[in-house]
Amino acid sequence: MSVSSPNTQLTFCTIPQSRLVYAAPRSREEFDALPLPEIQHDWQRSRAATLSHADGVEWEVRVRSKSLRGSGVQVVFQWREERPTDIASSGALLKQNADIYPAVCA
Repeated sequence: MSVSSPNTQLTFCTIPQSRLVYAAPRSREEFDALPLPEIQHDWQRSRAATLSHADGVEWEVRVRSKSLRGSGVQVVFQWREERPTDIASSGALLKQNADIYPAVCA
């Protein structure tokens, strides 16, 4: 099981089950460079994102996922995007995804 991106560094990695790993590359470019099929989930309001921003604005998130299976282990690479809900519903967007704010992990 290998992905030909030797310089990919992860911002988080968690193992909720013995054969399932969730991981996130440090940048969108690294995520996009992974040679795997992508699933893009719909935008959803996120109470956690709203609370973490603490700016009085409701936020929503969208997760993109790429999955790799091999040797009985599944690795799910994820990239999370955030945007204020009021911007998303205002109708002022000139193009799709013009309002994306990448999630920043410390």
